[in-house]
Order: sequence, then structure tokens, then C-alpha cells
Amino acid sequence: TVTEQSKNLSELAFKFQTVFEYSGIGILLLDTAGVILEVNPAFCTMTGKDKNSIIRSKLQGFFDDADCSKKIEEVVDTEFDFIQFEQIINSSDDKKPVNITLSPVRQSENQIDYILCIVENISYKKILEKKQQEQEIMLIQQSKMAAMGEMIGAIAHQWRQPLNAIALIVQDFKSAY
Repeated sequence: TVTEQSKNLSELAFKFQTVFEYSGIGILLLDTAGVILEVNPAFCTMTGKDKNSIIRSKLQGFFDDADCSKKIEEVVDTEFDFIQFEQIINSSDDKKPVNITLSPVRQSENQIDYILCIVENISYKKILEKKQQEQEIMLIQQSKMAAMGEMIGAIAHQWRQPLNAIALIVQDFKSAY
């Protein structure tokens, strides 16, 4: 019935609003020019700005690189389902690496109604990657040192063999004379 469908639709709208408001990642709705139409609290927290100062501003204003506007044009001009890229977000306290996903939302086949933008803070991931690189460098250094130790041991062994032979000859001279 119509009443059940209306109730289901209301429940679904409530669920989507809850996801939008309480998500830990930034969610934005953009028009095809990159102007922010709607923003969730997580993105406000990332930037350190309030919702009213973010809405109606351009997305690329929050990032260091002009690549953001090119990616918006790319998602509008192509048939991609989504585009992902990394950027540095300018926040009030520092700069943070983020992963951005742009997805066009179409109600009809040809026209994009708006662009869904997901912004995920990847600072922790970058810290872990840096630690992993440092550990790999340390393992390579340890491997080099172990190889050098083996080589020095082999050289010392090669020197000891002739010296032992000379020592035996000298002892033989002493016993012979």
C-alpha cells in the first residue's frame, strides 16, 4: 500500500541521514562545477570550519593541488563510475593526507545531478607506510652487514690457511735441525 511505501521511504531516508551525519569520513555533495551543496560534520572537523562557511564554496579551495578541479571535470566528462585520488587537505591546525573518491550521481542516463565526494583521512596509513619503509631499510642494512661479516670471515680463513702451512714448515725445520 501507499502508506507502507511512504513509511519505508521515511525509514530509509532516516537511515541515510544518520549515515551522513554520523559517518567518520567526510561526505560532500557537489554540483558539476565543484561547488559544495551539502557537507557532513566529519568534513567540517577535518577542515576545522563550520558548515555554513563550507557550503557554496568550491571543493578545490580546501586542497593544495589544482588537480582536484581536473578530477571533477574528468568525472563529469567521462563515463567512470568513480575516480579516486590523494590530496593534502588544508585544515585549521595542519595539513593532512586524504583519499578522495568522486562518484557522479545520475537519475537519468545522460545528465549528472550531483557528485558524491567521499574524503577519508589517511594520516595514520601514511605513518604506517613510513614506519614500514624504515623497517625495510633497516632489514636491508642488517642483511648487508651479515653478508659483509661472512665475507670477512671467508677472507680471514683464506689468510689462515697459508699461515698455518708456513707455521708447520717452520716447526718441521726446528725438528729436522
